[in-house]
Amino acid sequence: DLHSFPTRRSSDLVSGLLFLLFAGGIALAQTPPPNPLFDQDAVQHISLTFQQADWFQKLTNNYTPGDNGVTYVQASFSWGSYQFAPVGVSFTGGNSYNDAATDKVPFRIKLDAFISGQQISGVSTVVLNNAWDDPSFVREKPYYEFAAAAGLPTPRSNFAALYINGEYWGLYVLDEAVDRNFLTNHFGSGNDTGNLYKGHISVDGTQAATFAYLGSDPTAYSAVWEKETNANADDWTDLMALCQLIDQTPASSLKQALDPVMDVTSVLTALALDNLTANLDSYAGAGENFYIYRDPKNNLWEWIPWNPAWAFGAYSDGLTVQQLRELAIEWTVDSIANAFSAGTTGAPPGGPPGGTTPAPPMTRPLAEKLWQVPEYAQQYRTIYQNLLNQFQPKSVLSRMATLQTLISPYVAQDTQDLVTQQQFNQSMTTDTALSASSTTFPTGGGFPGGIIGAASTTIPGLQPFVSDRVLSLNAQLSGGTALSSVMISVANTVNNPAVIPVTFVVTQVPSAVVSPASLTFISLGSGPPTGPGPGGGPGGGPGGGPGSLPGSSQTFQVTSTGGPASFFTTISAPNCSSAFSTNPSTGTTPTSISVTANTILTSDCTG
Repeated sequence: DLHSFPTRRSSDLVSGLLFLLFAGGIALAQTPPPNPLFDQDAVQHISLTFQQADWFQKLTNNYTPGDNGVTYVQASFSWGSYQFAPVGVSFTGGNSYNDAATDKVPFRIKLDAFISGQQISGVSTVVLNNAWDDPSFVREKPYYEFAAAAGLPTPRSNFAALYINGEYWGLYVLDEAVDRNFLTNHFGSGNDTGNLYKGHISVDGTQAATFAYLGSDPTAYSAVWEKETNANADDWTDLMALCQLIDQTPASSLKQALDPVMDVTSVLTALALDNLTANLDSYAGAGENFYIYRDPKNNLWEWIPWNPAWAFGAYSDGLTVQQLRELAIEWTVDSIANAFSAGTTGAPPGGPPGGTTPAPPMTRPLAEKLWQVPEYAQQYRTIYQNLLNQFQPKSVLSRMATLQTLISPYVAQDTQDLVTQQQFNQSMTTDTALSASSTTFPTGGGFPGGIIGAASTTIPGLQPFVSDRVLSLNAQLSGGTALSSVMISVANTVNNPAVIPVTFVVTQVPSAVVSPASLTFISLGSGPPTGPGPGGGPGGGPGGGPGSLPGSSQTFQVTSTGGPASFFTTISAPNCSSAFSTNPSTGTTPTSISVTANTILTSDCTG
């Protein structure tokens, strides 16, 4: 009987983590008032009772991926001494809903959907996430704890054992929803009346919330932004003005224009935290899963993180686990999107639905322009270093292990779980291979290249991932280079197909790869599609055919792996050659790499 299991554990480790961060001088946002749902580590037993026999079908019929326009189904709610009836229940989520292999889908519970004032210590809406593609179940809560300690206004998180009509439905991650009550709790009464927007992927998967200026028509923004507050006013002018400023202001004058309207520190902190944890289902990667709030206290836009369920490398955006461990500190999706053709067959992310439709532009102007401003770039590195100083693998992994001990009995009894017991047991130490699956859009295409790629099929084991990530970041912040995230471009023209050498200088080799290693060069295609190609497969499958246009560039991706005795070995493959010379035994490290390409390549160049 799950009710016999203890539901609370000491929060000493959380307090310890927060203390370490405070000691590091990181500013804190307003601390929300106490709430019994989240104050201590717990698996909260939440019961829903539906009177309708076809409640699941009704919820399915009412499903919408967004927060607005939700039609709720009535149910009775019970948790501890709290009893509410009726409350509003809906399904929620994107991939976690569409691709759940069982009926264990995410839920949203709105306590005051039908009766005003129903809440638990200031919280009226909670989200129950099913940890889809996270066999560990402990990616989300530690991320949120770290974000809160870093000073970001952050949803509180815990765990829930959900019972529906008396049946144990499964273990969930329990999150505080970002809504008006959230603003009251985290910004204070009187500062909760501003405009709140959520950035997300468009329903057809062709657009993301990039801060691109889309003109003066508000309807152009509603595909990738949801207005969460003051919706009846339907005034989007503040968001449009922000996007215009970010998109059209040159980097040379961005600081002067942006400082009066945005809390840039909150943006830089969120970018650093997402990068540190390789959380690519975020602004820099997928272009979603964040909120921005215009605080009426100072009229500054604040950044609010959301849904880090795929942090710690669980969403790859086409990168390997090794590349995720060595992710460059100023990575955005452009780092890989520019290295793939628009829809090269077999290369993640996939292209747009077939035909000649080009992939949309792949840019994250907010991040990329901030890093072009010297003052912001330095501030970003300072914030990043402060975060990294406190992100000690031993403490982080101990926290995750403690949470796994808490939830383990509930995982064992979860008959609808989306991972096996063995995958859960090994998730801290071993990479987990999952079957590929992604949302299929009504057009029949997959997520377009660079906006969001195929869901990861290999989920990194947390212990090696966290440890290796920290090693790579220490090297990068001390002046090294993340080899796996550097692109080498070799120009090719029809009139001059001869050997064209390009040199890339490695300023410092990360300590994580100073041991004997080799480099791999992989042909990633070039140019836009030359003609109709097959439709994009679900979640990043094949798109338009490979490009081969005059004047286009051939791009290689560099990765580091364990290898032979010499530091780099000479590699050769069809249409490709390269040469390296150095040996770690001599105490030297490579200072340059010369790569040649004889023509536009259509096959992999590896070695």
